[in-house]
This record gives sequence, structure tokens and C-alpha cells, in this order.
Amino acid sequence: MSSVLYYSKFCKHCKELINTIARSKTKDDIHFVCIDKREKHTDGSIHVVLETGQRLLLPPNITTVPAVLLLHHGNRVVTGIKEITHYLSPGETTIMNQATNFNGEP
Repeated sequence: MSSVLYYSKFCKHCKELINTIARSKTKDDIHFVCIDKREKHTDGSIHVVLETGQRLLLPPNITTVPAVLLLHHGNRVVTGIKEITHYLSPGETTIMNQATNFNGEP
């Protein structure tokens, strides 16, 4: 896992992005975190409550959804469906090239 996608079930852009990612090979390299259930603590930190009941600190640099936190790129954040799709595109191309032996056909 090299990235985390923060999303909301109430965001149409998030739904569209998740549908796109679900049909791609990159989905195996992304961890999905729904931010709909959150708790604000007295120290100002915000925690996302996962479906399992676990609490996960929401990074302060995640201010909008959809957002992808790039763990292997200095925790850089990519926001917006267009930017995220553009960022994930090279990975899809690489996977497709490997699967087709760079011929474009299986």
C-alpha cells in the first residue's frame, strides 16, 4: 500500500473516483478510508471512526475529499478527481504494459 484515498459516501466525485479505481489494477495499492464518521478531540485532532470501531487520526493536511495521501512521496496530498485520476494514470499504463508485454494486446 503506497497511498490512502480519503472519501465520503455523500460526495458524487468520490463515488465516481471509487468506481474508476475499482475497475483498475491500482486498487490493490490503495487503502480506502471513509471520513463520514469523525470525532474531534480536545487537543484539536480529528479521528475517523472506521466500520470496525477503530479510530484513525485524520492527517491535518487532508482538508477536502476526494484526497489521496501519497505515503512514499513525502506524504504529499493530491486532491480532486481530475488530479487524482491523472496521478493514477501512469500506474495503470505501467501495469497494462507489463501485462501485455508492451504490445498493447494480451
